[in-house]
Amino acid sequence: MAETKLVGVDVGGTFTDLVVVDEASGRVQVAKVPTTVANQATGVVAALAAAAAGPAELKVIVHGTTTATNALLERKGARTGLITTRGFRDVLELGRRTRPTPYGLKGSFEPLIPRDLRLEVDERVDAEGLVVVPLAEDQVREAVDRLRAQGVEALVIHFIHSYLNDSHERRAREIAAALWPNAYITVGAELLPEYREFERGTTAAINGFVQPVIDRYLRKLAGDLARQGYRRELLVMQGNGGTMSVDVAARHAVSTLMSGPAAGVKAAAYTALAAGHQNIISCDMGGTSFDVGVIRGGRPALTADKEMGYGLPVRVPMIDIHTIGAGGGSIARVNSGGILQVGPESAGADPGSICYGRGGEEPTITDANLLLGRLNPAGLLGVDGAAQLDRIREIFDKKIGAHLGLDPDQVASAIVRVANDKMAGAIRMVSLQRGHDPRDFTLFAFGGAGPLHAVALARELALPRVLVPARPGHHLGARLPRGRRAPRLREDGEPAGAAARRGRGATHPRRPDGGRPAAPRLRRRGDRDGERRARGGHAVRRADPRPHRAHPADGLRARGPHPRLRARVLGALRGRAPGDARAGREPAHRGHRPAPARVPRRPHRPRGRGRGARAPRRAGARGSRAPGTTRRCTGASSSGSASSSRGRPSWSSSTPPR
Repeated sequence: MAETKLVGVDVGGTFTDLVVVDEASGRVQVAKVPTTVANQATGVVAALAAAAAGPAELKVIVHGTTTATNALLERKGARTGLITTRGFRDVLELGRRTRPTPYGLKGSFEPLIPRDLRLEVDERVDAEGLVVVPLAEDQVREAVDRLRAQGVEALVIHFIHSYLNDSHERRAREIAAALWPNAYITVGAELLPEYREFERGTTAAINGFVQPVIDRYLRKLAGDLARQGYRRELLVMQGNGGTMSVDVAARHAVSTLMSGPAAGVKAAAYTALAAGHQNIISCDMGGTSFDVGVIRGGRPALTADKEMGYGLPVRVPMIDIHTIGAGGGSIARVNSGGILQVGPESAGADPGSICYGRGGEEPTITDANLLLGRLNPAGLLGVDGAAQLDRIREIFDKKIGAHLGLDPDQVASAIVRVANDKMAGAIRMVSLQRGHDPRDFTLFAFGGAGPLHAVALARELALPRVLVPARPGHHLGARLPRGRRAPRLREDGEPAGAAARRGRGATHPRRPDGGRPAAPRLRRRGDRDGERRARGGHAVRRADPRPHRAHPADGLRARGPHPRLRARVLGALRGRAPGDARAGREPAHRGHRPAPARVPRRPHRPRGRGRGARAPRRAGARGSRAPGTTRRCTGASSSGSASSSRGRPSWSSSTPPR
């Protein structure tokens, strides 16, 4: 049997997504199954079966995984011990002397390796790489025996200045390998031969912490695939966007951190570049997290200073991705202060959201979208049967509505709004706070829940365009090997152009005259400018550009005239009179916005020499006005025919506003 199929598979916290591309026919098949938390390899095999892809006919399998990331964040790795230079056992705990909360007196930090499992031996290499104190080999053997007796599974060896001279680390590894019951031994200089003892030691500790978890998972998956006839190498995604074999991944497990999100950013860059967009902000909203990355010139940004939590820097190259706990399965609750909070805890795959029907009892973002009518209750992927809306309303009312005085629909709207605010903050983190203007980028939304929130995020951040791939829920696994182009498919699943290759007289199934159907053009209700265009199999939705322009009151917030005038201007710009009871609500949509109120003219007070009066400006001075003239804001123009800045206030004065 010919091996013509390429497979990309991503194991997330809620679902396992798989994409199969047949090189011979160009046909694409997708599958989505719940992640099997106890044994993720079972979910991968189940996804292959759901896509009718036999392992014997597969040419390559590229696997993105969040196993290492989840094990680190949830502190569910192996019991790890450390052997280090005498006097430096507390480097991992002291760190850079920062605090978890910079402006607070509270906070705690628990190192990956407890202090009683960090042992010291006599040895010392100076900053020039010269041996000052020889390695005490007897003490190394003694430390290994003590750690074995305490049930340690993974061993880390980290000596000071080993990046210049690693002879002591290599010798300590030889001694430990003769006594250690497995191959889980990490040497700091071998993993990261760079200076900065804290960062190198933490990277080595993370590698030892997740190494047994990754090794067991990948070995089992490779064994299951081999038993079913797969004869090629299983390729594992790295956090920097490359791939490696199972053997390399087992030794350098830290390189698999953020491997799943990195595959998504690489796929986003590839797809957006093919669609003609080079500057992208990718947002991947899955079931557990929301991952944001910046792509400039078609290339994702890289970093070597990734923080996987407080006190856990990782000094290995990886794609720069900012992650927050705001996925479709993120749990909404009312905290002790009576405030609605969404995430970072997730319902996961088991039991999952309420709508999955597996016993979930916590409100989630997916449940909120379903209650608002944004999802089809009978068409949820990976869910058998239709969702029970009555059950969702009951739980929403009991756990949130009763505390906040809201009905279930209002609770759902509040959950979505809070989640959007969190996700907008994550996008600001990777754009504005790093000197990038969001208006210069296109928002690329994917993941199972990404497109549901994309337009709201674009409006909030003034992103002019939203690009959605053809299969956003499976986009993580859609990255093909370099040099291969993803086939463009019609809606019926047949490769584009296949009918033309069969013969010149072939017709399109939906057009009896054989012509090419026009690209669908969909408009949002009440919005004349919003449209959705089919381009190369990807939907491009242009957000309304006018609400996203620089707000005329931005300067008032920064410099500001009199506070009363500022309040009047802000009220006029929002389409309401001063003192309107609707303050704090969202402005109406542009298509339904009421006529803006005129700002009352401030009474003119002639300047004099009385008490508190300023001296008049001399004639011809900069910013001077003719006597008796004032400057006033007449509100936003309703016709928009006299000015290109439609919807902005017009200022009447002898001089432009300062």
